[in-house]
Amino acid sequence: MDLGLEGKVAIVTGGASGLGQATVEAYVARGVKVAIFDLNEERANQLIEKLGADKVAFWKVNVADEDSVKSAVAEVVEKFGALHICNNFAGIASACKTLGKNGVFPLDQYMPVININLVGTFNVSRFAAEQMARNEQVRCIRRALGRLSDDDRNIMLMRIFEQLTFDDIGYVLDIEAATARKRYGRALIRLGKITRDMGMTESQI
Repeated sequence: MDLGLEGKVAIVTGGASGLGQATVEAYVARGVKVAIFDLNEERANQLIEKLGADKVAFWKVNVADEDSVKSAVAEVVEKFGALHICNNFAGIASACKTLGKNGVFPLDQYMPVININLVGTFNVSRFAAEQMARNEQVRCIRRALGRLSDDDRNIMLMRIFEQLTFDDIGYVLDIEAATARKRYGRALIRLGKITRDMGMTESQI
């Protein structure tokens, strides 16, 4: 199945091992350029040697550190030209009981888990989203949607991002599917024409 991944750029945190590594390998097999954010440089370099330095690059990143993540994300875009995907697999665990024979779980052992697994995930996601919003396709869709009426724009957003059929739209609006197609089919055609005029293909909307 063609997932439309060819030529995309992805960040994979924790990409040097485990589920992250498997994701990196799967992406490369589908034509994706991958940026590994990890602390294990040795494992990352082994993966780069296996998959190719033209397809995979490594950044030593502490995902919970704002400056580290911000600069690394910017460097990914500078190297590969864009950013389309972000997968967060960086995570740690602390093998300690909530209450054990030595007392309660020490909070200083728990906080690093929160910082990496929770704060780190959000930290990378927010800077990745900032770059994704600058992709040309996103800007084209924004301009195209801006030329539609409010009602048409709302329906088209559902159509684009949730892949709704006209049967689905009819159900949501409590109207017949044929009525939904007649009403919003024209709007979809207008959106398609606008985006094509901007150089986008049908698959990109």
